[in-house]
Amino acid sequence: MAKEDSNEAAKVLFDFAKDNEALVIKGGYIQNEIYDKAKIEAYSKVPGKKQLIAMLMSTINGPVQKLAATLQAYVDKKSAEGSN
Repeated sequence: MAKEDSNEAAKVLFDFAKDNEALVIKGGYIQNEIYDKAKIEAYSKVPGKKQLIAMLMSTINGPVQKLAATLQAYVDKKSAEGSN
């Protein structure tokens, strides 16, 4: 049972099952749908909501940092030219 990020729970179960042969995963029930073993295993490999948000933020943050660095370099260059 997981309140959010049910694929995180599936990841934990599959990781535990690798080390412990007593746990056999046969399927799962997620959001009113029954998943077989193959489908639940594929679901466990999908990034969670928090990971997806982090990926999105890093993708957005990269160009913004480059723009800020470029603008700062321009300001520094103009300041250096103005002081001469």
